[in-house]
Amino acid sequence: MKIQVTQTLPNGQVTQQVLSKEGSTALQIQAQPGAKISFNVEGGKNSEGGANPAKTGNVKRVGNHLVLELEGEELVEVTEFYTNTGASVGTVEWNYLATDTGILASTPEALASASGAESAALLPAVLPGLALFTGAAAVAVVVNNEDTKPAAVVTSTIVVSGTITAGGPLLPNHGLTVQLYKKDGSTWGGPVSVDANGFYTTTLQVGDDEVVIAKVIDANDGADYKDTVTLTNKDLNSLLQAADKINGPKLVLNINALTSIAVEKAGPNPDAAKVVKANDDVSQAFGVGSITTLTPDVISDGKFDGKTAEGKLGAV
Repeated sequence: MKIQVTQTLPNGQVTQQVLSKEGSTALQIQAQPGAKISFNVEGGKNSEGGANPAKTGNVKRVGNHLVLELEGEELVEVTEFYTNTGASVGTVEWNYLATDTGILASTPEALASASGAESAALLPAVLPGLALFTGAAAVAVVVNNEDTKPAAVVTSTIVVSGTITAGGPLLPNHGLTVQLYKKDGSTWGGPVSVDANGFYTTTLQVGDDEVVIAKVIDANDGADYKDTVTLTNKDLNSLLQAADKINGPKLVLNINALTSIAVEKAGPNPDAAKVVKANDDVSQAFGVGSITTLTPDVISDGKFDGKTAEGKLGAV
């Protein structure tokens, strides 16, 4: 059984870890200060290769610890959760290939008999059950040290990663980060660091939005890259951006001159169809294949291979 744990920090940063649960002992983790913690449990199939029957899970308090359990078996223990100021639970997802799928919402009274009075006492009477979940479904959960406002339901998480091409290799002390946006222009998480090779990666919590827009942010006027033609160090003084549609748990979103053209072509607040069409049109116009997933060939001597797609894209 695999359990994905996602922690969203107050500054918008998202961290993710995947735990493997094999024995009967609960896995122990710690919540980061003020983090909203979410769980995704993957049940898999039974020994005959068929789907396992739907099961019932619960989130409860044991002392100062938060415990995620499945039909009485403790899966994960978040140690000292209730001494962590501002910590809360966002969502619990149970991804099980069961035929009798559905969401079971229970009253605190029913929870008291099914899972113990201590679990039910965590919720006010007006809220649905703490965290009963069955089948392939997700339920918003409220376990908050400060208030009882419901957390927004998050359907899934995705890993977004890519490489920046800025006219040449990045310098070690460049001032570049990547900021992700939703299609309406609102920020999606905080700034994402970029390593010396131009690579970035982050995890997003995905709701109804299906378009991701990435923009390169330069923090200062210092030199960011070595120009492949003049072989001099230069500051990035142009807007590099990219956009694509979410399709699965991973999204490769490289950022370069051609992806920037495609974003402009898609227009303001673009939907998924406009983004996909703009990317395809620019890719075909320059004959380089996918502009968002193909990593350009960036070298330091100014001699690009004009025959390959990577070389063409790097030379733009």
